[in-house]
Amino acid sequence: MEPLLLRCRVRPRSRPRKFQRWKSLPSNASRFYGNQVWSPSSPLLSSVDEREVDKFSSLSSSWWGNGDGAEAVPPSSTLAGLVLPPGFEYNPLLSMNPARIKFLLQHFIDGTTMPSRRRPLSGARALDVGCGGGITSESLLRLGCETVLAIDPGGSVVEEAYRHGRACGLNVRMYHEDGRNEEEDGRPKIFYRGGCSVEEYSQEVEIRNIGGEGCKGDRYEIVTILEVIEHARDPCSIIAAASSLLRRPSLACPRGGLLVLSTINRTPESFAFAIAGAEYLARALPVGTHDWGTFLSPGEVRSLAEASGLEEVATAGMVVKACGRNANCGPLVRWELDEGNEECNWIGAYRLREG
Repeated sequence: MEPLLLRCRVRPRSRPRKFQRWKSLPSNASRFYGNQVWSPSSPLLSSVDEREVDKFSSLSSSWWGNGDGAEAVPPSSTLAGLVLPPGFEYNPLLSMNPARIKFLLQHFIDGTTMPSRRRPLSGARALDVGCGGGITSESLLRLGCETVLAIDPGGSVVEEAYRHGRACGLNVRMYHEDGRNEEEDGRPKIFYRGGCSVEEYSQEVEIRNIGGEGCKGDRYEIVTILEVIEHARDPCSIIAAASSLLRRPSLACPRGGLLVLSTINRTPESFAFAIAGAEYLARALPVGTHDWGTFLSPGEVRSLAEASGLEEVATAGMVVKACGRNANCGPLVRWELDEGNEECNWIGAYRLREG
């Protein structure tokens, strides 16, 4: 990669470091913690990078673009191109969300009974890891999830997610650790919880199970980790913790839960598009948002998933097919799934391995 970086006209503040950590990925996770592999009962090993938490907390007020409480992701746009209000460039994840949700629906619904067209996730329980401002959480609720637990190490972004949900008329609540979360009002809801990593939450669940206090809400039919692991200190830890929270296969749920993960591949194309282009040329993202050295390929994530007892269901690239500007509605960006192009943004689905 050195010759490519030296030829780039736009240089980051510091050259992307050699990606030595994942260069030769083993078939198990022992490399990352010596002989200690993360499990819910092990001492807490957190994937949280406090510098990344601070970085995204500073962007909380612009998470939904114009920040006026308007519904930037209407239900009718969940599976289509998205017209966003002026100011969306502060968070391009808004325009990427329809492609991510489309992929999730394809692989959650595949092989199951015929779902409702309007609420295809009806009755499912979902965990949104690294929820940020609640973009994915709101989509999951609108598509029929019974409960969405949205957790993030940052506190201010979760507060912004809660405010936005309330402004949109959604049934959103802040998570309480005293058990009040189990109160039923008969309506689907989002519980937002800030200052919590997925490892911490998984250990809480393990402790409740040991004490005989576990409940059906401790396992989820859907777990999402979207645009998160490239900002995590230990991707192995975050995937292992998330997999421990998936619903196990049973008579009621033969295939078990589905984990959906999206990130950026570590290729010359991703450096040109996600860093040089998005951060330095287009200024669509703050400079320093990404570190090319932390990007992961589908093969590397597959190895991490297998070390956590998961098997890959499918992967696909996410590419920009059209972009422009509408005089009335601001920027127009359309992301589409492309199974033949995983050179930059990509998304994958994983399930617990049988046996």
